[in-house]
Amino acid sequence: MIGLLTEVTISPKGPIQLWTGIVAFVVLLFLVLLVRKNHLKASYSLLWFGGWTLCAFFIVFPPYLDVISKDIFGIEYSPTMLLLMMIMTLGLIILHLTTVITRQSKQINVLAQEMALLKEKL
Repeated sequence: MIGLLTEVTISPKGPIQLWTGIVAFVVLLFLVLLVRKNHLKASYSLLWFGGWTLCAFFIVFPPYLDVISKDIFGIEYSPTMLLLMMIMTLGLIILHLTTVITRQSKQINVLAQEMALLKEKL
């Protein structure tokens, strides 16, 4: 794999690569802003940062995506690999949020039971 990565040359793909790179960079800045203003918890933002950073890297350096998709995974059309990675990232985010919701639901049930017991004592 090391030999494959040294043969990669970076060539601009045109305005589409430029605009998608700008969009990815703006989304990363927006995520930083959300975390700084406490609208998004840092622990929840890690998957978003990871996914968008990976996406931005492959947008800026598409030959690396070609190497990974074609030589390692055998996917001939490289954007399919990028789409697959984005879907997997969203799946991880959904799984993470589902576990958080489950934990909070259990905590709410315990709190409701404790409140009922305290009201009964009064």
